[in-house]
Amino acid sequence: MDNNRRSRRTKAVLPLKVFGTTSEGEPFSELVHTLDISLTGSRIAGIQQELRAGDVITLQYKYRRAPFKVVWVRRPGTDTRIFHVGLECLENSDDFWGVKLVEQGVEMPELPDRVLTRNLPQGGTNSFLRRISGSS
Repeated sequence: MDNNRRSRRTKAVLPLKVFGTTSEGEPFSELVHTLDISLTGSRIAGIQQELRAGDVITLQYKYRRAPFKVVWVRRPGTDTRIFHVGLECLENSDDFWGVKLVEQGVEMPELPDRVLTRNLPQGGTNSFLRRISGSS
């Protein structure tokens, strides 16, 4: 983990709506997506509005809204008007993303064994595969 980063990033592509004000004072909103998320921020892509470090924007994910500060802005290609933006959450919201983030990554719920296993005929997997392939 980067020494400047306060929490671990988790790769996640989530749809977002961004709200803010242009440098001319005009309101804007855009549909974008995350590249990764963390307990304290996010990296987003697909934004066309040119932002500067220090700007404050609002992210909406599903029904949740929160203010974020722009930490950095990068252009992923040389001839593009699409930006990648690093954001820091300005509110202490552990559940903004709707998943439980932990320092090791996203904590996924346990699945019951019956979801992960399949009932096979007597003799197990090899017997079943021989039977459907026609070999003995």
